[in-house]
Amino acid sequence: KPPVFEATPEPEPSNESHLKPEPEPEPEPEPEPEPEPEPEPRVKSNGPARRRTDLDPPALSPKPSGQRASKLMAVSQKPAVASNQSNPESGSNHFRLNWDSPLVDAPSIGPKTAKRFEEIGCISVRDFLSRDPRELTEKLEAKWITSELVESWQKQAILMCEVERMTAVACILMVTAGIDSPDQLAQLDPHTLSKRIDDAAKSQVGKRALREQAPPGIERLEFWIESAKRAL
Repeated sequence: KPPVFEATPEPEPSNESHLKPEPEPEPEPEPEPEPEPEPEPRVKSNGPARRRTDLDPPALSPKPSGQRASKLMAVSQKPAVASNQSNPESGSNHFRLNWDSPLVDAPSIGPKTAKRFEEIGCISVRDFLSRDPRELTEKLEAKWITSELVESWQKQAILMCEVERMTAVACILMVTAGIDSPDQLAQLDPHTLSKRIDDAAKSQVGKRALREQAPPGIERLEFWIESAKRAL
């Protein structure tokens, strides 16, 4: 018999040969670095910033001329007299204000206004009277405080310092009536003064000062006239 050859079976194709290889994952891109911010340009400074509290000391005011200069010179040389003590130059009566009193005690000047003056170097009545009204107005920078108003306050303070027992309200009425100094007051008779005070009491300034009170009587006016004569 001829030899019989067995056919060798072909190997079955493997399932793995039909599988496609999985693609490798792509690497994630690295985030780009953020650009650094450019430094802000520095502004050249001439020195450290100054606060409002770093105020320069007040400059010396120009010397006033004429009668005002003589008056202020006399004011600066007057000795201090306590408001609750007698003035040795004028008998045993009392003065309600003196040159070294705090400015808040002067007529027409309340605590807020006194604080404004303190910031520009006016602490006492003497400081206030030795400065020019226009200079004070410029330094205060308050629209409602005019040089004319400051000058009227100075006149009121002088009256209260030089006339015994004169009240703040009386000083306001006197200046409103055009009586600017003890010299003018000493030249008036009581009835003429009373008429002028009554007219001043009817003004807006007088009404605010009196607050529905009566103006000073004739006896008090007589006393103030005699005190003004002694102050000459």
